[in-house]
Amino acid sequence: MGRASGGEPHTVRLRVPDIYPEYSDLVYGLVGKQNRNTSLKYSESAYEDPILLKSDGLPTYHLANVVDDHTMEISHVIRAVEWMPSTPKHLMLYNAFGWKPPNFAHVGLLQDISRQKLSKRNMDLDIRSFDRDGIFPEALVNYVALLGWSHTLGSDVLSLPDLIKNFNLKFTKGNTVVDFKKLLYLQAKHAQKYSEEDGAMFESLVDRVFNTVREHLQAQP
Repeated sequence: MGRASGGEPHTVRLRVPDIYPEYSDLVYGLVGKQNRNTSLKYSESAYEDPILLKSDGLPTYHLANVVDDHTMEISHVIRAVEWMPSTPKHLMLYNAFGWKPPNFAHVGLLQDISRQKLSKRNMDLDIRSFDRDGIFPEALVNYVALLGWSHTLGSDVLSLPDLIKNFNLKFTKGNTVVDFKKLLYLQAKHAQKYSEEDGAMFESLVDRVFNTVREHLQAQP
């Protein structure tokens, strides 16, 4: 403290116990007890006294995350399983501030067909590309909602109201492979539904097909 008060560069850390308490995860159930010598898959340095303020005076992610979620009155934190090693730190911060922590739910990572973590570096994730390819918004929402989520509804073809009504935290305990064959299947099913309803969406679909064919024919020599 004397060196810090003298103006020397310093950090501010949170003193944590040698053994973190167990905590309840809405997907994985009771997690812990974990200690400083525990070897975790997603982090090699999860159990040091975490830095809260860096030597330049700026807060670290851990401090900013907890303060931000508390001030916004976040009730549920749903994030990737790779953040599980950080959860004990965050819970200790809530405890240190005397704040009620939110509920935590950790879900699996999204992977490509080679089991690599999905990222913009190895797949085209620009949402505009789906629009250019004619993917219906409802089909895309349906597809994304099913990634890592299971249900007992008997059909995967679900509208947004269906998803809202039946959503729960019954996620797969593991990573999920993103296979776009499922998206094409849902696209076809939603197109069939629009055709049977013979409404505005079907008319829009017919117009899109007509314009695509016309543009193709006009481009021919």
